[in-house]
Amino acid sequence: MRGQVTIISVVLIALFLLSLVSVVMMHYYEVHNIGSIEVKTIFMAEAIESIKTDLKRLLALVLANASRTYAFSPSEHNLTRFRAYALEHFERWAVLTSAEYGAVVELRYPEYIYRLAGRDYVIQEGYVFKLYWYKRSSLSIGYIEANISIPALGIYNVTARALVSLSVSILEVGHSEGDNVTWLLINVTADGIPVSDISGVNITVLYPDFEDYGYWAEAELVGAEYLGYGLWNVTVRPYVPEIWGVIPLRLYVTDYRGIVASSLTYEAITLKIVRNTPDKVVYYDSGYKTILRTSTPDEVYTVELDWKFSLHFLLNEMPLGTEPPPPIPPIPVKQLRLYKSADGVNWRLAPMQVELWRTVVWHDREIDVPASPADPAYWFNRSCRLVFQVSFPTSGDKCRYVMVTWEDDCDADLIEWPTSLYFDYRPPDYKDLVSETFRIELIDLEHRVMRDYGYDYHGVAALGLREPETDEAYGPANIHAYGTYVSGWVRYLGAWRPRGVWKVFSSYAGAYSWARLPVRVFAILNATEVGNVYTGEARTDYYDTLAVLYVINGTRYAPCLVRIYWKHTKTDYGFWMFSCMGGGRPVKYMYLKKQEDTKYNVSKEYQYDSGSHPEYSYPNFFCTHWGSGIGRAVFLSLSAVDALYDIGRDPMFAVTKWAPDNRPQHSLEYEFCSIYDSITVHAGSYYEYWFVVYMYEATNDWGEWKKAYVYSVMFLEPYAPSIEVASVS
Repeated sequence: MRGQVTIISVVLIALFLLSLVSVVMMHYYEVHNIGSIEVKTIFMAEAIESIKTDLKRLLALVLANASRTYAFSPSEHNLTRFRAYALEHFERWAVLTSAEYGAVVELRYPEYIYRLAGRDYVIQEGYVFKLYWYKRSSLSIGYIEANISIPALGIYNVTARALVSLSVSILEVGHSEGDNVTWLLINVTADGIPVSDISGVNITVLYPDFEDYGYWAEAELVGAEYLGYGLWNVTVRPYVPEIWGVIPLRLYVTDYRGIVASSLTYEAITLKIVRNTPDKVVYYDSGYKTILRTSTPDEVYTVELDWKFSLHFLLNEMPLGTEPPPPIPPIPVKQLRLYKSADGVNWRLAPMQVELWRTVVWHDREIDVPASPADPAYWFNRSCRLVFQVSFPTSGDKCRYVMVTWEDDCDADLIEWPTSLYFDYRPPDYKDLVSETFRIELIDLEHRVMRDYGYDYHGVAALGLREPETDEAYGPANIHAYGTYVSGWVRYLGAWRPRGVWKVFSSYAGAYSWARLPVRVFAILNATEVGNVYTGEARTDYYDTLAVLYVINGTRYAPCLVRIYWKHTKTDYGFWMFSCMGGGRPVKYMYLKKQEDTKYNVSKEYQYDSGSHPEYSYPNFFCTHWGSGIGRAVFLSLSAVDALYDIGRDPMFAVTKWAPDNRPQHSLEYEFCSIYDSITVHAGSYYEYWFVVYMYEATNDWGEWKKAYVYSVMFLEPYAPSIEVASVS
């Protein structure tokens, strides 16, 4: 609404300016009739200067409107729209002038280069104005040309040029703790001329609120002393301490025309991401064996950086290991950039995305959940997380550097990074999240039957695993199941499973819905029901499920984060944390046994040629199956292992060779207890964990599981990467 009112004001003022031109033009016509050459020449010059002045006023009004909105609105950051309005009203002004008063005005919007402090600032052809902000030097500038002919005065093809600008440069910042003040030495110019009178200028200085990190408070303006040549010494209260070599301040200067320019005292924050995984993994097989993690090309962490600079990986939160830097300023997300480096010297621009996260109360627990991708036109704020990847392809790679910075060109837009990710949504058959490694068919209330698999899941939420290139169905992965269903002499396993809808996020929000997410896409399940996968019956008196699935670009793994809360106490046979079907392709499987006598992390290898549902004791954080060219591993978090033993009773690893209709299944399963034992789960039971599905190439040979096992440690909580500040500049 504010923007609409401002545009209306532009029109009214433009028409007012036009009326001024009309008075001048009427007077010029009278002068022309007098016939005095000398007088006519004077008024010819005045006519041109008057039109130029009016054009400059209108340009200043347009620039003021755009810069004020860009500076102080959290979401209105589309300068293209302001240009469209400006061009419309400039052209209307030219047409009315031509039609009513005999002046032919042809407007031009050429490229214009403005040099300031050794740098060229460009207004591209057709742009009319530009904003260059959020660095130590900022510039708001507009430029337009008008070719003017007034035949009644004998004026032909005279070019009037209108330049409007406001530049602000922060040259130095200091402070005095004893006097409780901070001062800035700034240079201010308007239309290229030093500003010597600051009475019509509004100066706003903001500083980070260190007691409420992430918020900015407005400083009290104590005074401003003019030093000459556009230099001003601005003093504010309070004393703002130095952090990482900078005194963090945001500066807004508004001149007498309403034009705004905004500068910052820092321009980049460099972080160090430290790898914490060991250089080897150990297992027991007739003695302890070691696998060196010399080459780890798939050790790629997809992490989130929140507004506190805590690092998040899966459900891990790694607080900053050093004093915090100044916050990422509230500038439009579309201008943020991320650079990566192996040595802190050589940098390359890297893909990233920004997501909105919310802290919600879920069954009396505060938890953080992704809400949606961010709107790139909106300010970065405390709800935002930067999502990016860091990789450690060899054992010698101990750390990586990440630089968070931003473009000063306010027309800078979201970068369209190449990505394999997309959401293949073609109901009723396709609801798939796709990457180069995965095609996961989302089975839920909207999409009940997995293609080419044949079972109606009756709204139960599951993950249909498929071959991404051929679309071959391996079968569903079930994220949780409880109890059995008995029909006649047959007992069906895992009857009660989460029932609901996977809500998918694969593109940005707002006007940027056309832009695909480059790093990861995700789906959220918030289920308050369970469903009987065999009968379709739905119940609300079992447990609630909150799950987040990620499909990630350029990686071989897909994690699923799961939270379970039991609303009522239940007793039944069979209780599954996870089960994953193999479509009959794998020929061998292996699980890591937690303990066998006095041995730990014992490797157990088998073939799919035993009974229909063999169970094995003491499961741990790793299992896998392989053969027929594919390998699939499942990594558990230690929190998942703890839940198996704390909530369960004698947990089991299990496989199922045959599905109920005797088709080959070849599954991997984690059970809280044996299917032959009853188990009681009490109301109020809560557990959270993650499982990660990892794909790799494998032959039918024994020992192929080791290709995946080397990556198991990167998904265990103690080995999550850590973060510290390297520098602020």
